[in-house]
Amino acid sequence: MARNYKLAKQHLEATFPGLKVTGENYPPPPIIGLLSNIVTLLQVFTLALIVFGDGLWTNILRFRRVPDFYYYIKDFGWQAGFAIYFLIPQILAKYQTSGAFEVTMDETLLVYSKLSSGRMPNVGQLVDPIINAGLIRRDGT
Repeated sequence: MARNYKLAKQHLEATFPGLKVTGENYPPPPIIGLLSNIVTLLQVFTLALIVFGDGLWTNILRFRRVPDFYYYIKDFGWQAGFAIYFLIPQILAKYQTSGAFEVTMDETLLVYSKLSSGRMPNVGQLVDPIINAGLIRRDGT
């Protein structure tokens, strides 16, 4: 994606004098950030369980007895560890990158949107709307 942006930036700035092309990451939905934080806390808690074992519940967290679900997770420790450290973070990472490629002029006029069209634009799909917006090409057309 970064390569596509760099190529489009170079071409547009070479084609239109005075045009300044900037790019930034498209923000992920807030719920994904929250879920990522929860998964991080779950991973830290899992490490604490590995280090302190059953004593984490009774000595540190002051539970009267170890919760039943802990023994279930302990019985399937390999599978739970795989899910907590590999599977769930991979699923969340998929939703943190949108693959957005949005081209706007003056922060108001939408020239092209990959989110709407579902595909990357070619050069003509970027140049024609910019010409229609009133910018003149370097060659005068």
